Amino acid sequence: MGNQNSSSGGDLSFEMSGPPTPFHIPTPGGLQVGKVMFIEGQAIPHGNKDHFSVTFFSDEKGEEAAFHYDVRFWKDEQSIVMNSQHNGKWQKEERIQNTFEKNRPFRIDVQITSDAFVISHDNGLPYAFNYRSKPNAITKIAIDGNVQIKHIYYGYPSHSKPKAIEGGMQPGRQIVVKGTPLGNAERFTVDLKDASGNVALHISTRFSEGAVVRNSMSANQWAAEDRGGSFPFAKNQPFQLQILCDPNVYKIAVNGQHFADFPHRMDSGSVQSVTVLGDLSGVDVQVF
Repeated sequence: MGNQNSSSGGDLSFEMSGPPTPFHIPTPGGLQVGKVMFIEGQAIPHGNKDHFSVTFFSDEKGEEAAFHYDVRFWKDEQSIVMNSQHNGKWQKEERIQNTFEKNRPFRIDVQITSDAFVISHDNGLPYAFNYRSKPNAITKIAIDGNVQIKHIYYGYPSHSKPKAIEGGMQPGRQIVVKGTPLGNAERFTVDLKDASGNVALHISTRFSEGAVVRNSMSANQWAAEDRGGSFPFAKNQPFQLQILCDPNVYKIAVNGQHFADFPHRMDSGSVQSVTVLGDLSGVDVQVF
């Protein structure tokens, strides 16, 4: 994949494969709410103080940082430290456990929401780092340290485009959907479809009803709805939805907690795509 970079009226987007580290790129117009950044790479071992970082700077001197994400493989510390910097001084740290592994490929997702940078990596749950300065003030993205970058993307997610599921939803396969419902969200849907448009699993999250409706459709005819269960979604709150294919059911989890089972009403191996639509920002869909 080639490298692409475009900016018009502050509407920045870029996509690059294999850029060298350290990686620095200016962000004219700042970062925009609703966009996302994906980083695929690999942590490289070097010594007892190995680390890599992703920083969103708000000045040219490197004394103002809206967000700093530091992955530490230190001998005496295995943490991910998040912070901001003002007038050259670090502010209050926020820490979570470091679950990255050296020499193992990773993917970091950063969603630019209305209130926070929402960060997750691989199958980890999302973490919201509330803004300490506005994202439109960010002037540069920097990635430094003991890391090899394989692919990086910044721009709007294309979640309306179906994502292919090569070989079908065989038992053991999993779909992971990440996103944040908008502040005025009414609903969003996740559909698993075959080549003819039949829907093996339809998940409709309806905020006005406080319901998550599951169903299937064959030959343009909807079957019986399943509405059981709680309502685990909230407006402006990031989520992770997992769909695991078992031999007899789809197991659905939200934020790491089992939510519901949906029995197979058609051959799961015939499923060829997943589509996410509705009132969401920062959507990412992965198939494993």
